[in-house]
Amino acid sequence: MISSLIRKIISKNLIFRNKYKGKKCFLMGSGRSINYIDLINLKDFETISCNWNFLHKDHKKLNIIADYVLHPMMFFPVWINPIFKNFEFNSAGEIMKKTGKFDCNYPIFLSAYNYPFLREKNVFYLHHFGQKKADLKYIDLNGKFSMMQNSFLTGIGLAIYFGFSEINLIGFDYLSSKPKLYHFYENDIDKQEDQQQINLADNFLNNLNNIVKINYIYINNNQSKYFKNISYKEFFGKDENFKSNSDLIQSEKLNLIKRAKLNFYL
Repeated sequence: MISSLIRKIISKNLIFRNKYKGKKCFLMGSGRSINYIDLINLKDFETISCNWNFLHKDHKKLNIIADYVLHPMMFFPVWINPIFKNFEFNSAGEIMKKTGKFDCNYPIFLSAYNYPFLREKNVFYLHHFGQKKADLKYIDLNGKFSMMQNSFLTGIGLAIYFGFSEINLIGFDYLSSKPKLYHFYENDIDKQEDQQQINLADNFLNNLNNIVKINYIYINNNQSKYFKNISYKEFFGKDENFKSNSDLIQSEKLNLIKRAKLNFYL
């Protein structure tokens, strides 16, 4: 019965199949590299965004064609905090709504588990139907969508379903060789890992590269071993220019997300 209800809920996702067939897009993560990038350079590209990226002062100037939030309980009134692993009242979802996440016209994709708690005209839902391991055979927004393990995989799954033939990645720092830690909206802490934080299996990567071309736009000479690397300067003809979170986000919004209990460094 529940599966039947979910299938009915996600049936309207069919409108997105191959909507951008053969086109190029940007897929935007939330990593520290965003602090070095002038997002206005993306304004002429279809862009898929995610999570808290909407807080960036230039986000509204971009051609955002879709957004998504990954956590399956993000808008539950009570949830298991993903950082502290305890049951608590969920302030993060309310803060996301209050700071303007849904004040837009582009579609925003959520886990179908959120359906009882959040229904907006521009909200669409995804479900794995038990296929919890990423598998490129199951990237059907109108059916079984397996790419829900992290923000990179979800964004790639959406872009492929939309029909994009080429994807440019920015802000997915955990795919670089020595990623800087934390997000662009956190305080300026210069800390770097010694190796990438996400490992992609060779078989998965080979299948992915047979489906879509992926470019990794890098900063600070910090490249990825997985995809074709293009420096920010080479792609846009502009130098990197660091800006702190207070330069990129309104102070009142930063103050609000401090209360989200997600262990952000703010």
